[in-house]
Amino acid sequence: MSETKPKKPRLRSPAYPAIDLESAISRAKQFKEYAETSAVTITHVLEHWGYKGKSSGGMKIIAALGYYGFIEDSGTGDRRKVKLTERARRIILDHSDSPVRAQEIKDAALSPAIFMELWEHYDGEVPPEAELRTFLVLEKNFNEKAVNSVIADFKNTIEFAGLSKSDILNDPEKPNDLGDQKGTDGARRPSINPAVMVPKKLEVGMNQDTFTLDEGQALLQWPDNFTPESYEDFEGWIQLVLRKAKRSIGKHTQTEPESREGED
Repeated sequence: MSETKPKKPRLRSPAYPAIDLESAISRAKQFKEYAETSAVTITHVLEHWGYKGKSSGGMKIIAALGYYGFIEDSGTGDRRKVKLTERARRIILDHSDSPVRAQEIKDAALSPAIFMELWEHYDGEVPPEAELRTFLVLEKNFNEKAVNSVIADFKNTIEFAGLSKSDILNDPEKPNDLGDQKGTDGARRPSINPAVMVPKKLEVGMNQDTFTLDEGQALLQWPDNFTPESYEDFEGWIQLVLRKAKRSIGKHTQTEPESREGED
C-alpha cells in the first residue's frame, strides 16, 4: 500500500490588485457603458465582461476595481451589488487636462495598500526589479510565482499616474501643486489624499471607535464584516497609518517662552 504524500502547503500572497491602473480604468469605462450610475449584481457585471458565473478571473477584476477605489458594494451573497464611485466617474468623464482628474488618478494609484507601502518604502522612487522582488518575497511574503505580475502592475501604475517623488508628501499643512483646488468631495487636498475620509454620519453596517489623546481625538471606522482579503488590506493600511503617525512625534513641539521677571 503506497503512502499518500502530504500536499505541499501553498504560499498565498498578500492581497494586491490583479491588474494595473490603466486596465482598471478601462474596465470601469466598460462598467459605466453597461450600468451608468446604477448598482448592479456582480454576476451581471461579469457576464457583461464576458465571464461565466463568478469566475475567479472576473472576481479578481472586481476586487482590483475596489482596490483602486472605483467601485463600492452593498449587500451579500447573490444580492451583492456594485456601482461606480465618484472617483471613477470623475476620471472617466472629466476632460484630460483637468487637474482634479489628474489628482484622482494619483490617489487611485496609491490606494492599494501594497502600492502605497512600496512607494513610501522607496521614498517615491521605483527601484530595480531585483530589489523589488527581494523585498516582496522576503519581507512581504509574496509567492514567487505571483511577484513578477505585482512588480509589472506597480511599475505600470506609477508611470501611468505620473507620480513623482513629491507625491509621497502627506503633510496637510503643505500646499500642493493644485493650490486651493478642491477634489470631488469638496475638500482641499494634500498631495495624496489621506486614506480615511471620515463621513459626517456613521453608515449602517459600520463600527466606530474614538480614543482621546492629549493632542486630540483619534477616530477609526471599520465594516461589520470582512473577507479574509479585505482584512489583510485593512491590517496593512493600519500599519501604514501607524508609520505616518510616528513621523509626527515631536513635529509640532514648541518650547514655551520663558517668563520675564516683573511680568504679571
